[in-house]
Amino acid sequence: FRRCDDRFDRCWLRVGWRRHGTEAMHLDPALPAMRAVGVPPLLQMLSGELGEAEAIARAKQHTRHYVRRQLTWLNRHMGAWNRDVSSYNCV
Repeated sequence: FRRCDDRFDRCWLRVGWRRHGTEAMHLDPALPAMRAVGVPPLLQMLSGELGEAEAIARAKQHTRHYVRRQLTWLNRHMGAWNRDVSSYNCV
């Protein structure tokens, strides 16, 4: 799951949640985007409920759990499939 953590770190730096995340604080908490994988701990950080390190750790953990659920579903429903994504230029 190192790739998940690396991707999160790249997105964290690129988007700059510290700077742009405060805009999300003004959105309706009922919006689906506010429940997206990894977003709730980041919102908790912005509101002061969590420190930055803890929020990042939780967001990464939520992402890894989501990937694990996806892989479980794919293995169960798709049988043998190619999991080698190294040739793709993913985010």
